[in-house]
Amino acid sequence: PPPQAATLPGLAGAGEMLTELARQTDSTMARLQLTQLSLLAGEALPLFFELPVRDGRQIDLIQFHLERQAAGNEQDEDKTWRVMLSFNFEGLGPMHTVVHLSPDAVATTWWAERESTVRFLETQLDMLEERLQAMGFRVANMACMHGHPPSSDSPPTTGPHRGLLDEQA
Repeated sequence: PPPQAATLPGLAGAGEMLTELARQTDSTMARLQLTQLSLLAGEALPLFFELPVRDGRQIDLIQFHLERQAAGNEQDEDKTWRVMLSFNFEGLGPMHTVVHLSPDAVATTWWAERESTVRFLETQLDMLEERLQAMGFRVANMACMHGHPPSSDSPPTTGPHRGLLDEQA
C-alpha cells in the first residue's frame, strides 16, 4: 500500500492530538486483532501491520509487511526474512524500503518519490552500512532509487548493485 501522509498537521491543541492519537491507536489495535485472528486460522505469514510514530506535533504511520523466505532445504534458522516498510515523513516525502535479513547478511533497497530525498539518502548509505557492520551484520547490498518499488507483476528494472543480494533481480 502507499505510505500514509502525516495525519495531524492542522490540529491545534494537545487534547485534539490525544483524541486523534487514541483514534489511530484503536484502528491499529483493530488491525492487529484481525492479524492475530488470521494467525489462529493458520495463516502465519506474511504479516502486515502499521505503527504510528509521533514526531513533535505530527503523527506518521509506518506500514510493515513481514515475510519469511526459505531457499531449498534450509533449516528453519537459516531462513531469510524480508521486511518491507512504507512511510511518508513530511521532510522526506513518500518512501519505501525492503530489507532482506539472512543469518549471514543484510541487504536494503530504498525508493524515494522525491529526487531530493534520493540524493539525501545516497549521502547517508555509507553511514547506515557502517552502523549495521558495527552491530555485527555483513552488508551484502545497499541501494537507493527514485520512484516506487516494482510490483510483483512488473518486470525488474536495473539499478545500483553492490553485493550478493539485489532486490531488483
